[in-house]
Amino acid sequence: MLASDFQNPGNRHDVNADRQVSPIDALLVINQLNATGSRPLSSHSDAEGESTFAGYIDTNGDESLSPIDALLVINVLADFAVNAASDEATPVVAASQSLGAVLGVSGGEVSLQATFDGDLPNVDEIGIYVVDQLDAQPDGGSPAWREVAELPSRQPLWQRGSSRNLTAAPSFPAGQSIGVYVVQATGDASPASDHLQVTRQLDGSWVVGWEDSLSVWPATNLGTGRGFDDWRMTLTVADSNLPPEFQSEPITTANAAIPYVYDSEATDPDADPLAYKLMSGPTGMMVDEATGLIRWTPTPADIGFHQIAIEVSDGALTDLQTYDLQIGETPSNRPPVITSDPERLAYLGTIEETGALAPVALNSWSTIQYEFNIFQDAEWVVADDGNSVRQLHNSDASIFLSDFELTDTRIEGTWLLDGGDDDMMGFVFGYQDTGHFYLFDWKKNSQSVQGTQNLGNAERGMTVRVVSVDDRLQPRDVWPTAGNGARSRTIFHNNIAWSHNVEYRFELEFHPGEFTITVSDGDTVIESVTLQDDTYTSGGFGFYNFSQDNAVYRGFSAQTVPDSRYIYDVEASDADGDALTYEFVEHPMGMTIGASTGLITWEPTEEFIGNQNVTVRVTDGRGGEAIQEYVLCVHPDPNN
Repeated sequence: MLASDFQNPGNRHDVNADRQVSPIDALLVINQLNATGSRPLSSHSDAEGESTFAGYIDTNGDESLSPIDALLVINVLADFAVNAASDEATPVVAASQSLGAVLGVSGGEVSLQATFDGDLPNVDEIGIYVVDQLDAQPDGGSPAWREVAELPSRQPLWQRGSSRNLTAAPSFPAGQSIGVYVVQATGDASPASDHLQVTRQLDGSWVVGWEDSLSVWPATNLGTGRGFDDWRMTLTVADSNLPPEFQSEPITTANAAIPYVYDSEATDPDADPLAYKLMSGPTGMMVDEATGLIRWTPTPADIGFHQIAIEVSDGALTDLQTYDLQIGETPSNRPPVITSDPERLAYLGTIEETGALAPVALNSWSTIQYEFNIFQDAEWVVADDGNSVRQLHNSDASIFLSDFELTDTRIEGTWLLDGGDDDMMGFVFGYQDTGHFYLFDWKKNSQSVQGTQNLGNAERGMTVRVVSVDDRLQPRDVWPTAGNGARSRTIFHNNIAWSHNVEYRFELEFHPGEFTITVSDGDTVIESVTLQDDTYTSGGFGFYNFSQDNAVYRGFSAQTVPDSRYIYDVEASDADGDALTYEFVEHPMGMTIGASTGLITWEPTEEFIGNQNVTVRVTDGRGGEAIQEYVLCVHPDPNN
């Protein structure tokens, strides 16, 4: 039934003329109906003229007006009596039956867009609501204003004083049934023959109209497709949002005094940025908001079970992962194990020859675009001769990637900034995929981004970092100079700023386990750094921009540069997950080893020709160690 059939002040339903539509009016109608008998639905007058109950509807659907129809509305009238003379009179509301379920994937959230066509002179408000939140009428029907107004799901689409073509985008759970309500204009004494008409379209949208031509319109006729007289509204699905979902399985056991590390990982079907939050856990446990990496070192006092709950959010929808973490006693230490076989031959010089310096054509390079939804996409424009490329926009991070890989290679060229802004330009190398590469970026001015994005501080200067991201690269992986845990590890930084309209020359010499970056302004070297890291021993090369427009890269060339060094990467494992340290027990002069990586490098000279004894020790910091001994044979220069 329609609330407006019984709640329009001053209408003919006020049988006892007390300017109030109340249960007594329904009782009076019952008496009249008992005296005169049931009336056919088409009957609208009696011997005395206009019927006092002509506006009542066939509530029980027996195609006649009878006492039972009046009885069925008493409950509604009891709760929602309206006094036409009162300033606090309940607004006159028509509310539709369920429009049907909102389209979308189960578990997701759908935004609806409303557009209006026509003037709305007799309306104060139009909105939508979740039908099943009305306990009294779970299948739809005609809730009165007091019911609709108190619903948490009520979302107005248009209110008097708003633009006639107001566009709104309320959100509802996908699969949820919704209804439309209309509040008649305050003081409007029009008869309760104004009704909603709803038509579902083939594309899943709805057309809602305000019908003003029928004196009786049963609720059963809603959605039958009758014509519109006054105005209409089109309600369409504007956008949908699916919730993120955890993909990783939690680590549920750990031991006291041993660091607990769990990299919780979630994906989002809409590729929305995700934020992680620890909802419950023991004191001292922390989660990285951007990556989901959980860290904690339990103590003997923490032995037992702990309930962990971590939430991931896309800004609107969430997923929750809960698990029980059992902490056991501190185990006895297990020593590390060396798993690699040593390189036993070294040469003075190299067998291979240095290649010729050859120009690099950029025509066949490709764009890698990261969708951070902070700025627009990058646009890389290659010159007709393939000798240079310009990135035009202040954009999200992007790579212009080569069609070849570097290993034992030197590549050099120039770059220039002739636009505005003061952000990041540079290059990637050792590129494996969109989440694994070395990154050199150069920023003009320091900048801290807090608030909603919370990216941290990007400091002025050159930065080299090791990017190792298994899911989707996030802005916090490439913006803050300090890095982002294991996802983005900074291995070099200085505070030298770049300047506009200066053509800098850079050179990268890349060998497995070691690379040298040199940046010059004309004949002046402003930075040259050699770094040792064996995360990526070969891979693609590309130009890099983030939030920086009009960067020009020009005149690149490359050549093969054989490595004359002796290189051996010592690899070891530890069953307890302890951090390992590498050191020499015995070695020839000039040989070096990376304390944290185990990378051995050496440039032998003539006095070392012959056999050299090498002994390596790996320790776990808890008394455990492993020893590897081998004999290295140094040969003369094969080219002499």
